[in-house]
Amino acid sequence: YYGADAHASGDPNKDPISRGVPMEKALEDESLIAWAMNGEDIPYLNGYPLRVVCGGWPGSVSGKWLQRIVIRNQKHDGTKMGAPSYSVP
Repeated sequence: YYGADAHASGDPNKDPISRGVPMEKALEDESLIAWAMNGEDIPYLNGYPLRVVCGGWPGSVSGKWLQRIVIRNQKHDGTKMGAPSYSVP
């Protein structure tokens, strides 16, 4: 998935870093797309308008400012998202 954060280079023509969540994890009860917290819209600093939440995994997987979801039939291979740079269970 992609959030609304800017590419690390600052170039607005480049996609920001993407994150991947395996389908098995995405379908767990602890994984959700949140738009409210305590009965109110999620605050901007917490990811308004939508945030991915993956309970039991590192917070870096729970992306803020969700803009786009891409479903693929392979393990996520986005820039800097593979070993040894970054990996999740």
